[in-house]
Amino acid sequence: MPTASTYGYHWRRALTDAVVATPDGKPKYTPHSLRCCFASTALPNGVPIH
Repeated sequence: MPTASTYGYHWRRALTDAVVATPDGKPKYTPHSLRCCFASTALPNGVPIH
């Protein structure tokens, strides 16, 4: 089972590889922000979010 630090490492690595960071190197997105974006897009299009 992955730990929280393992998850964080891979999350930061994915953002770095995707070149998605602020000028000071901090990530622009969090897993929670992606969840909110999905829900905000899915609901108006009739996709259940559960």
